[in-house]
Amino acid sequence: MDGTEQPDYATCVALVTRAAQREMIIPALIPIVFTIIVGLIDTIGRAFLPDLVRNFVSYSAGSSLGPSLSSMIIYMLMAAVLVFRPEGLFPVASK
Repeated sequence: MDGTEQPDYATCVALVTRAAQREMIIPALIPIVFTIIVGLIDTIGRAFLPDLVRNFVSYSAGSSLGPSLSSMIIYMLMAAVLVFRPEGLFPVASK
């Protein structure tokens, strides 16, 4: 180590790249998982909520209230994320 050898940049870059890719697995899966969850809530809400609501209100009100309730559930999920994590799902990396 007298400073005359050339550093091995390829090994360093490969090591850092591999570590960075491992750390990015969870943040990359978050949008995929939440997209599936929101899609399922919307689909289930539009399919089953009108039938459930029609048991308590008139037929026409139940038909229009079901899709509205499913949309409101999605917005409440987004609001809950912002209440518990004010920086959102992806905090700014200003540490």
